Parts: sequence; C-alpha cells; structure tokens
Amino acid sequence: MYLSDSEAQDFELVRHLVNQAISSPVTDIKRLPGTMAYNYEIDHKHVFKLPCERTNQEDWLRQAQLAPVLQQYFTFQIPQPNLKTLHLFDGKTILSSFYPKIEGICFSDDCQFAAQDRSFKTRFFEQVSDAAAQIHAVPLTELPFQLPTKIDYLEKCFFKESKGDNYLAKKLFRKLLHNSFLGLGKSGSRTSLLAHTDLHSGNILLDDKNKLVAVLDFDMLVRGDRFLEFRPGLYPDILDNRLFQKIYQERTGIKIDMKDVYQHEIMQNSLRWFYGLYQLYQVLPARERDKKIKRALRQKVNSERY
Repeated sequence: MYLSDSEAQDFELVRHLVNQAISSPVTDIKRLPGTMAYNYEIDHKHVFKLPCERTNQEDWLRQAQLAPVLQQYFTFQIPQPNLKTLHLFDGKTILSSFYPKIEGICFSDDCQFAAQDRSFKTRFFEQVSDAAAQIHAVPLTELPFQLPTKIDYLEKCFFKESKGDNYLAKKLFRKLLHNSFLGLGKSGSRTSLLAHTDLHSGNILLDDKNKLVAVLDFDMLVRGDRFLEFRPGLYPDILDNRLFQKIYQERTGIKIDMKDVYQHEIMQNSLRWFYGLYQLYQVLPARERDKKIKRALRQKVNSERY
C-alpha cells in the first residue's frame, strides 16, 4: 500500500500519520525532495518517509536492521530508521520509515556544489574518501543478512513482478548484464565489500566548519566493489569525479581501475538501450517480438564497438 500524489499533498492526512508514529502534536511539516518516497521534515526534529509507488519497502526493512550494526564501524553519523505501520483515514495501512533529523549543511543542489572552489572540493573529497574507506572496511560477515549485489538491484528495477510473459525479456536482460562485453565478468559481479554507491554531495552533511558529520541514504547499499563509488554522473563535472578518484587513492593507497569506471558507464548506456528494447518487446505481437528481439540482442552484444 502506498500514498497517491494527492494524498502526499494532503497535510491533514500526513499530520494524522505522523501523530500516530511519534505520539505528540505536530506543529510544522515541510515537504522534502525525493523520488523514491514522499519525504517530510517534522518540527525540525524528524525526517519521515511515506511510501510512493516507486518505494521499495524491503530496503526500509533492511536499513532498519543494518543501521545499528553499521554505526559502530563509523566515526560519522548515519540515519537510524524506525519503522511503524500507520493507519489511513479509510482504515488501510502503510509502512513508514522515520529517524531523528541529523543537523548539518547539505549541498543538495548540483549548482551549489559546482560553485565551490578547488580547496573546498579537495577537503570535501578527502572526507568523503575517508567515509567511503570506513564503509568498505565493514566485515560482510558481521551483517545480519546477505545484501543484494548491484546486478540484483538492476534486475529488480526492470522486473518488479515475475510473470511468465516476461521470461524471454528476463533471459535477454541477464545475458546482457553478464556478457563480458560489458566488463561485468571482471568487476560487476564481484561482491568483495560493502559499497554505498550513492556518495554524491546531496547525501553528505557538513557542520558549520565544513567537517563531515553524516552520510545519508543507505537505500542502495550493496555487495560490490570500490569502483561503484566512482560511477560517472555521481558529480556533474567530470573533473570533480576525477578529483574524487585521485584523492581516494591518495587517502587509502588503493588505486581505482578507470577501466572499471568506464565499463560501468557502458553498462548504464547498454541498460538504457535495453529499456528501449524491453518497451518494444511489450508492444510487438508475440509472433514478431521473439525473432526481432533475439536478432537485435545478438547484433548488439556481438558488436565490437558500442
């Protein structure tokens, strides 16, 4: 069960749901940005997540179990989510996730971060590199369950429901992901360490002296490799991405193979192409689609150039 857009805009309903969770009168509600959930700041004290259609509530359950375990390995703060089932006015129920607000400054806007000078960005990436190193050092054996891999997440994004009609598309998708042409045989399937995968400026909180105090948004935590932290597009300016990679190597002594980073970009482009192919699969008559899609996939995967 999730909220519709109109329900998410209904602050009387939101106030009703929040009151159930924290059991105290709510005086201020501020809607926050976000695409995977409806996010709200409550009385400058709590951050609430209410489910939208895109929300994966399994991730919320996973985070609530992981956060207390992870915090003991970090010198910075991470959100400690609480889960609660809430009742709508019509008696239906939804799952909420909320945590005490962590105070700090967030450069959530790309332009805000791009406007900073080189010395600020250098200090910023030094701290992010140290935080990434702490995340990567968490023993996977200490976690209460096995996390998904990046490939698991990608497949889930495309196929939320398992229906017989999707069998061929799933088969083609797996072949595309696992094909060595994409470099995934070398790096994408490795599951050697914990990776945050979303360490952009909007998920980093600083204090008034620009010291890193918290890392947010552990929704995309996976078993993977270090190169996942340096995916193209994490920062809009390619020079910022390179600075992040350079500083991480200087701080940790670990070199990030740029081939892995570039292969990840190729993988993203291939997935965009696949998504178009999948849409074609959905609209073509059954007799035509199998033959056409098999041919298209074979030509794409066997191509020497992307």
